[in-house]
Amino acid sequence: MKQLFFIILIISSIPILAQDLDEINTDRPDQSEGVYTLSPKKLQFENGFTFAENSFADNLMLRYGLWQGTEVRFSTDISKIKSEKWQVDNLFVSVKQHLLSENEWIPSITLVGYGGYDFRDKTFKPDVCLAFENTLSEQFLLAYNIGTAEKFQNLTTTFQVGYAPLKEVYLFVEYFAVFNAETLPSHNIDTGVLYMLNPKFQIDVAFGRALFSSSADFFVTTGFSYLF
Repeated sequence: MKQLFFIILIISSIPILAQDLDEINTDRPDQSEGVYTLSPKKLQFENGFTFAENSFADNLMLRYGLWQGTEVRFSTDISKIKSEKWQVDNLFVSVKQHLLSENEWIPSITLVGYGGYDFRDKTFKPDVCLAFENTLSEQFLLAYNIGTAEKFQNLTTTFQVGYAPLKEVYLFVEYFAVFNAETLPSHNIDTGVLYMLNPKFQIDVAFGRALFSSSADFFVTTGFSYLF
């Protein structure tokens, strides 16, 4: 009887142990959406600060796992441009739905749907994105997105090569662009590093610039994230 009770106790504790083994996986500081979704009832806070020549922004995101493969996110940007006052730029709600797990050359795929309000334009902005990821080896991966912005007026793309020399360290180089039928495309590149201090806490830094433009438009972003 005692042995049976012990076995039942071990089996019942397995989900709890699995939850404790969850490691942080963030959607910053790169421009690509990740395919990863939070485990059910997990809460994650991500905060970053972006510095550009004439502006500063605080990028906030709160993520919550609804059920297996589905999470909801709440995000906002608080910015200051030159001599203007601080203001809240937007308030977005987005849902990530994992669609397909990786199988050999077939990538892992996640769909992201956005709905939010832009306080600068005073408009509601729905958009969508498909995120893909291929594991090349234990250390290298490819991540790429295709999506929309500005109420489906712009086409957005990203392509990232990631390298993890250590379990706690992730390095990336990324190309990202915005295409619009009425204007010239915007081509950009960034690179960064993510460092996991422990399974729940991560810090990051990245910098980037515009390509093929008369203005370099350099930016630097740094932040921290915590998994509750």
